[in-house]
Amino acid sequence: MNELFKSFVMTYRASRSLKYGGYFITILPFIAILYYNGFINSPWALLYLLPLVPAFAGGFMWNAIGDADKDPKSKNPVTQGLISVKFLYVTIAVLYLLSILFLLLIYTSFASLMALLLLLLLAAIYSGFKLRMKESILGPVVASFGFFVLPSIMLLAEFNYFSLGTVTLLVGLFVIYFAHEIKHTIIEYDLDLSFDCRTFAVIVGKKNANIIEYASIILGFIFLTASIYYLLPNSYMISNYYIPTVYVMGVFIIFFALSLFSTLFYGFKTQFDQKGDVILNMLPYIASRTCYITIGLFLLNLPMLIIILALWLLFTDKYL
Repeated sequence: MNELFKSFVMTYRASRSLKYGGYFITILPFIAILYYNGFINSPWALLYLLPLVPAFAGGFMWNAIGDADKDPKSKNPVTQGLISVKFLYVTIAVLYLLSILFLLLIYTSFASLMALLLLLLLAAIYSGFKLRMKESILGPVVASFGFFVLPSIMLLAEFNYFSLGTVTLLVGLFVIYFAHEIKHTIIEYDLDLSFDCRTFAVIVGKKNANIIEYASIILGFIFLTASIYYLLPNSYMISNYYIPTVYVMGVFIIFFALSLFSTLFYGFKTQFDQKGDVILNMLPYIASRTCYITIGLFLLNLPMLIIILALWLLFTDKYL
């Protein structure tokens, strides 16, 4: 009985190797978009996120299994021998079935089901099986699309709501998180190299990876700025005064420019040999996150004080 309890504890640990909030927060603006356009009007709409919880938990377990021979012992319960791979496989199967069951109970769209099945598949091949996309040039593409974009596509497909605004935001998120995943491989370069893990930065080299990251950040900023234009109304009322949306765009253009300058400065200063996350190379992703959260909060028509407090809480959380 004690061994079974320990297995469940280690399973829980394996399912939380990454923070769920960093993935689910990208769905916030799309929930706000659907609310603003009258598709949802109840807090019960948050149940649309339910199928994603076991899906992501199973995906994190695939990661624990796939990285078992490449992770330091302190990082992975499988590497430590605290939980068997066979037990995790059974747990993943149960979680995947729960995810599909929840979707069938809550959703009505066949396209949403296909999106979930694709997400489950990408989670499996990203870290597991012989394909192991994590160790390929396509690793950041799979991670960005599967973990940060596909959940929102699944939600939008339920209501068949794909406007110019939602598409530009989806593309912006994909490109930004593609860059973010590249940054992760740059920072983990030495560790990955020592374990013969051929991630994106190891394959193309640190300098080239940095250049691709910077180009992706610029492209992502363009799409995020366009999404502000297409998604927000022409003006936003604050204390009986109307603030034009172009002013909001202007603020973010300045924020994006400053954050891009900071990460370029840090890249050249370190000669593209970054060892960890610091504010200078994190700022573009903080700016991006602030942008899409602001879009969501504006569309929910919250008081400005609440918006400021929500964004302030964002900056107290270092995790991206």
